[in-house]
Amino acid sequence: MQEFAVKQYFSKEEKPEDGLKEIQITEEVWRALEIIARRVGGDFRMEVRLGEPGGGSFFDPEDGSITFDPLHIKENPDVAKFVAGHEGAHRAISPHPEKLGLSPEKIRELYSQIGFPYLLNIIEDPAVNDWMTERFPGLKEYTREFYDEELKEEKAVLSTPEVRRIAAQLGYWPKFAQYGSEIIRDWHQGRFSRELDPAVARALGRTIESARKSRSTIPNPERSDREEIIRTARERFKINTEYIWPEVSKLVEMDLRTEEKRQVVKYFRQKQKELQGKRKEMEQAQREGNKQKQEELQKEIERLG
Repeated sequence: MQEFAVKQYFSKEEKPEDGLKEIQITEEVWRALEIIARRVGGDFRMEVRLGEPGGGSFFDPEDGSITFDPLHIKENPDVAKFVAGHEGAHRAISPHPEKLGLSPEKIRELYSQIGFPYLLNIIEDPAVNDWMTERFPGLKEYTREFYDEELKEEKAVLSTPEVRRIAAQLGYWPKFAQYGSEIIRDWHQGRFSRELDPAVARALGRTIESARKSRSTIPNPERSDREEIIRTARERFKINTEYIWPEVSKLVEMDLRTEEKRQVVKYFRQKQKELQGKRKEMEQAQREGNKQKQEELQKEIERLG
């Protein structure tokens, strides 16, 4: 994932099938997706391309392009229409951070923090979805179908390749991703999952009103006013960074402390195994009457102990 520029399309699973070499997409399906993305984005010269299977679908504000994960099209061409509209909507109302007045230094500072890009993206999603379905009502059913499927299980986590890498290290879905997924559930279902992680539940309780305010701060879908697009995007960014991120960053710190503890436990287990091995070597040296070896091993045992 780039330092900040990639808006990932969130999915519970974005993993290539075993042995997948190539996915065939018909010209008719691809053409329809291009038209939707460009029409919603208001940019008929925008580049729309196929990416790598499992790489995720995303809008890149650096060059204004949209990349499709072929797996998303293969899975359900109709739901892929939602993806096309969703990423097109980001093109329409999610300006590059520099357009909001942020310096390159500030952008690097914010987007280099673990969890920050995910948080900004996932809170932005309901805003662009609402704008999209108001402006293009024909995409409303595809949007409903997509989120019905994604959120059909309690505590489902909407992930990106970055989140999955972190989860692989932690051994569980990071708390900030649990939080972000519940933000989407609140928007789509008007509720949270039952039996949430207590820390995640506390963060949601402290920030949900701000998240609701952020997602409702969108430009008028009936017109394309660039000044209004920038103003509302700036307001969303302010809410997200000043009122929501401070709470979510605490969840990130909890995840980092968990990983640190895991590494410490791993280290001590490794040293315990070494100590057991040296003690067995000591027993062998004692049986053999090897005094020099015993002295060397004794030093090693004391160090490890």
